[in-house]
Amino acid sequence: MTRRFYAALLAACLLTVPAHATPVSKDVANTYYNNCMAQSDPRLSEESHKSLCACTAAKMTEALSIEEMQAMKGNKEIQNKVLVEVYAPCMGGPVRDMVGAECRSNPQVSGAKATTVCECVGKLTGDWYELSGRTLMAEALKRDPSITDPTKGIQDSPQFQQETMKNLQSCMQNPG
Repeated sequence: MTRRFYAALLAACLLTVPAHATPVSKDVANTYYNNCMAQSDPRLSEESHKSLCACTAAKMTEALSIEEMQAMKGNKEIQNKVLVEVYAPCMGGPVRDMVGAECRSNPQVSGAKATTVCECVGKLTGDWYELSGRTLMAEALKRDPSITDPTKGIQDSPQFQQETMKNLQSCMQNPG
């Protein structure tokens, strides 16, 4: 997904919602979903793209107010809230796709079971990220508050690398 795509949603999430905040309506979320689906990212499968768009549209209604969305551009605090509260819980599918693709391009993972092993490591890491993503994103933002892409800072984090390697070893021993 492009930085502009992420930045557009990122700017909608991290402030505490004031008592008078206007909730994000289903119409606004549906408009976001349609715009999201019109974007493309070659790293994502069609299924993961659709799931990401649907999940982030739903999370917008839970985590953001209209006022935050309007104030998002140029407001790093709200942009970071979007990363933590809107994107991070929705990144399981994209992480599965990206880890699986990285595995398939690894010359050390080859042979007849490579596809099965890479699907396994992608799934395990994506499932783990669904549970750990908010914490990992918050930690990544502490290290680099200028992050605008929800995958930046996460894939290079020691926790992510350790989990992916652990999953790779597990999948090599028992690919499922």
